[in-house]
Amino acid sequence: MPYHHYIPRFILRGFILREIIPEEMTSPEPSSTRKKQKQREARRAGEKGRLDPETISVFGLRSRLIESVPITTSIGVINFYQDARNQEDLERLEKKLFKLEGKAARVIRELHNAAGHQTFTLPRSDLELLRKFIFLMHYRSSAIEKTYFQEDHPRNALIRQWIRYLKVTKGYTTDKEIWLDGLRYYLFTHHSDILNHAKQCPNYGPSHLIGDTNVDIPSHQSHALAYESFINNNYLGIWRSHEDSEFVLGDNSYGMWEGTLAGSPGLFKIYVISPKITIVLKLNMSKTLPPIFEESTLSDHPLGFPQTVYHRGPDVLENRRASPRDQFEALQRHLESPNSDNDQFTFRINKLTADQTYLVNQVVLENLGADGLLVFASRDAMLSTAQRYDTPEGPFLKQNRRAIAGLIRYLESGASGGLSRRATFQRFLCWILCIPVMILSAAACFGGALVMLVLFLFDWGVLGRSTRRCVWPSKRIDKPQGGELVGLTARAFVGCLFLAGLFVYAALYVVLTFYLF
Repeated sequence: MPYHHYIPRFILRGFILREIIPEEMTSPEPSSTRKKQKQREARRAGEKGRLDPETISVFGLRSRLIESVPITTSIGVINFYQDARNQEDLERLEKKLFKLEGKAARVIRELHNAAGHQTFTLPRSDLELLRKFIFLMHYRSSAIEKTYFQEDHPRNALIRQWIRYLKVTKGYTTDKEIWLDGLRYYLFTHHSDILNHAKQCPNYGPSHLIGDTNVDIPSHQSHALAYESFINNNYLGIWRSHEDSEFVLGDNSYGMWEGTLAGSPGLFKIYVISPKITIVLKLNMSKTLPPIFEESTLSDHPLGFPQTVYHRGPDVLENRRASPRDQFEALQRHLESPNSDNDQFTFRINKLTADQTYLVNQVVLENLGADGLLVFASRDAMLSTAQRYDTPEGPFLKQNRRAIAGLIRYLESGASGGLSRRATFQRFLCWILCIPVMILSAAACFGGALVMLVLFLFDWGVLGRSTRRCVWPSKRIDKPQGGELVGLTARAFVGCLFLAGLFVYAALYVVLTFYLF
């Protein structure tokens, strides 16, 4: 069965643990011939006991292990994009994604080549391609697929009736079929056509809501509204990591947002595309509101609108005295012209400080799921990031702090993915040694408590003659006789046994909890 990646392989190649030239790091998806050659190389490496040359280091939050994982079988799902409605070509969507990724990889390769400069310039056609790719990176994630059209999800309350209507009219039986319907539409519809479909929707406007009164909106217009809102409500920028730091990548990083603007979520949307480059989207409204309306750990990060040069555009676009309405109408006419494809956009490559780079990584680490995967390239850079995350520093709750502490132990000890079997054996050995002692301690604790209960009942005459006088004297303490002295000694021994068992059990529980997990 085919393995479908939801993070493209050309992005994962940037995190291979070796020095990689930009062309290889962001090379397009290989041709079928080159792909077969790489598969043969991987098989030969496996037969000789060596690692696949295309291997990345992945830390699992649940397993607490660093493993060396081949790119071909990492960050993906079997049959993720399989289009069951097209039995003649079940892989049609995967093939279309493959072509889009190849085109996007070329643009991203050019961005990496320009990373040493202060700016990056590209034509409108490439910018539209890049933004469509970024949108699909958000839409195609495994986390989004599960909830995007989930009928009973609280976030989908406003479109619940529309989801039900679509299932009836199109014969869909699962939420994923609606998600695939959207993916099919985005892949086979041109960027400009999607925006035009959004404008044709009766709901087109600031709210973009589908309510109970208009559930009959065609699915393609609903998909177009989501795309148009994503494209037109955010501006794009580029962050470059500090030279001594690197960005890290989570399996759920695409579609991740941070910060609020006037209480509304999604101020920033972060897309890590390599250890050195992150593409970021920020709400347009942030440019019209005072900074006090922003609540974010990333507000101090440099970001700005690109400089635009219109190719044979109307003069009114360059006239600062023209009214906003005239400029808007002129821009709409220009966008309908073939000349607009050659408009030039120049983005500043904003170089972050070490502190700013960490704050981006902090968002990635904080949003990892309980069974999430963390991908990194440099162990030293990852260790520095992890050590800072493993502190009480706010404002995040640091919900993954315990897991990241396990990562720190691995990195400090020099353990690698190749040594994960030894680490697994050490963990197993620790279980073998600790668990029997814990069982004996629990038995001693339980047995001591049971004996103390029986003696207590005897003392109060519940189970026999009361000996209360020698344990809880009321007026005077009589000198204990021989039998009573033995009773006192037995009680003291049982009490010590109970406390010792409790202490040993608690100590081993702490060791197993904080060291192994």
